[in-house]
Amino acid sequence: MVFLETLVIDKAWRGRGVGTWALAQLLALNELREAKARYLWVWPTVYQPAWGMSEEEFEREKNRVIRFYRKEGFRRVGTSIFFCLAFDTQHVSRAIPMDEDAPSVSLPYRERKELENALQAEITKGIVWM
Repeated sequence: MVFLETLVIDKAWRGRGVGTWALAQLLALNELREAKARYLWVWPTVYQPAWGMSEEEFEREKNRVIRFYRKEGFRRVGTSIFFCLAFDTQHVSRAIPMDEDAPSVSLPYRERKELENALQAEITKGIVWM
């Protein structure tokens, strides 16, 4: 399992294919092939500190990031906050159209924290850390 912690493209370069290019470069790394990684996980969110950003602006930016990852083939894992790309092009998730991807379901705080902590523990043990 590989977890992509952050992919940030400067605002001036967004919409020009730089994010798509950067993701392709990551997926082409020898380390991923050598590790026999099967999935690339992401938690799409707004990287920059949200200081001065309204809740509406934050949600708009987060949704922009989610649209990017969906466009690149990532699909939501269940109804969680996480998205995953299967490296196997025949994986069933590759057949899900972008607009039919699962919506997120808000979990109660305690359950969400338990899930986040469990996943973070698994990520920390991961095969490849970049």
